[in-house]
Amino acid sequence: MAQYSRQRAGGPRILGRATIIALGLGVVLLLALQSSPEVRRGLQSSRARMDDVSGRFMSLAPASTAMIVMGDRENREALKQLRLEKRSLERWRDSARAMSARMAEYERVLDIMDEPLADEVSARVIAEKDGPFAKTMLANVGAPRGVNEGDSVINANGLVGRIIRTGKTSSRILLLTDYNSRIPVMGRVSLDRALLVGDRKTGARLEFAETPDLIVEGEEWVTSGDDGLLPRGMTVGWAHQDDEGWRLDLAMQLAPVDFVRVIPPPGFSKPEDDPVEPDEEDTTPGEAVVETPSNASGTQ
Repeated sequence: MAQYSRQRAGGPRILGRATIIALGLGVVLLLALQSSPEVRRGLQSSRARMDDVSGRFMSLAPASTAMIVMGDRENREALKQLRLEKRSLERWRDSARAMSARMAEYERVLDIMDEPLADEVSARVIAEKDGPFAKTMLANVGAPRGVNEGDSVINANGLVGRIIRTGKTSSRILLLTDYNSRIPVMGRVSLDRALLVGDRKTGARLEFAETPDLIVEGEEWVTSGDDGLLPRGMTVGWAHQDDEGWRLDLAMQLAPVDFVRVIPPPGFSKPEDDPVEPDEEDTTPGEAVVETPSNASGTQ
């Protein structure tokens, strides 16, 4: 048993010695190969490739690091700018609310008359083919429903056009995009006034602007009501400048026009339509009352 144990203990020692001898021979062989001119030439080409690759990685590292740092800095600056703009817009919002409330109170105290409200008629519209105009639509309401020529037609987005012909069961709508359409409009910010003329190419253009230099890009334009036919303040579109001048991106083009509302004119009455009858007890202007002597003696 003792001899068997010594044989088992000597096995690992022999294996370890063989491993050490093999490693030593491997090191000697590697040194011999490196000292060979052929091996050195092969290793030099491999080392050159590795050095080139590592050099490229090292050159890219500073640039990528700089880009990351610069991008992070730009993001911080943009975030800071957005926060400042948000605060500014909040101040403007609060100021606008206060001014709106103050204006409503002034109108109530001063008893300012607003534009008279008119009854609206809802209708469904379809496109018209082979009509007398290039850009028209037909509405399924007519004169018996109270629709008249000159009435405004709007949808959920803004002004669509106006009624130019009525029948018993239908009406014809002249769209803003038709060349024969002429609508007085004004800008909400610039307060400039112009004539909106239909353009077959882009929709509609602003012509005869009073102060075109004050028009702001993207400014909302509404009806001015100067013609007395269209209510004031209906959204028409947003200003955009191209090579030919200012035009409007029409609000009616934001979505298909399927259902509309027909609105009569504001209905300002003329003085001749409502004459003031003089009171019988009132004295005619310019006529003086003269007391006669007989009246004077009769009182004595």
